[in-house]
Amino acid sequence: MIYTLTLNLAIDITYETNYLSKGSINKAEIKTISVGGKGINISRALSCLGTKSLSFGFCGGNFYDFIVNTLASENIETDFIKTKGTSRINIKIIEKKEKRLIELNEIGPFIYKSETKLLMDKIRTLPKKGDIFVIGGSLPRNIDVSIYRNIIATLKKKEAAVLLDSSGAPLSEGLLSLPEILKINLKELKEANKISDNKNNRREIVNILEKYIADGIKKIMITDGSKEVIYCDKDSCIAAKPPHIRGRLSSTGSGDSVNAGFIYSILNGYSAEDTLKFSVSCGSANMLNDTPGQIRLNEIKRLLKEVRIKTL
Repeated sequence: MIYTLTLNLAIDITYETNYLSKGSINKAEIKTISVGGKGINISRALSCLGTKSLSFGFCGGNFYDFIVNTLASENIETDFIKTKGTSRINIKIIEKKEKRLIELNEIGPFIYKSETKLLMDKIRTLPKKGDIFVIGGSLPRNIDVSIYRNIIATLKKKEAAVLLDSSGAPLSEGLLSLPEILKINLKELKEANKISDNKNNRREIVNILEKYIADGIKKIMITDGSKEVIYCDKDSCIAAKPPHIRGRLSSTGSGDSVNAGFIYSILNGYSAEDTLKFSVSCGSANMLNDTPGQIRLNEIKRLLKEVRIKTL
């Protein structure tokens, strides 16, 4: 079974307008409304690949029924801890004239200790040996930054594989428990390891990845927006540049789609090269659709032909 954990899910609303003017009323059209958050987007992408998952975490407030019903309509199975606090709303505004994206993301609800305990109790009882858990994204209020570290340690005792994809303190804490699979973007990798933002530090980055592998992380993928994606395991360290997608201002969901491709590749026993090519193609396919995590297999297959692998 595949589980995706989203502690700070959101309703994502995207508006489109020609130009934003301060101090006056702006006319806009709604482009998309979707339920989002890292785990939710990954579950959506996995569903598009014909792979079932269970999405769980915190969800509550006035939008609870809307969120659950919306995900059910997308064939995404859920098992949320219902919270007193209301799940957040994220607003994206696309200015067509300026070709600019403005994002307003809520911090997230206050989570009570009793709600966190319910979550941890569920995590202790859910997994079986060989299950895959995807953990990541931002944290709502009143959640200790060590929560990912504690969750990973709990899941490892159950012999479940964990994919970690986060940032900042939750990422640094999570790394201390050595998840089996790591998906991280280059900026987060540099911050977590105090690497200077230098274009010529490729060898330093590879050395860190090799250390992670030696410490017990089995598979690592590093994204960098539209630039190179790196994949490393004990036998390989390779890179590929994603196919270019023109005309898109927002890449929301592309990293999550890479994660879905990564998991799908693991489930299907893909080689290192095929894992990287498929994951990269999933990330680019996300850019062809408006809803984060909405990918199509025919588009992925077409994009696969454009991906070239090189050894680092």
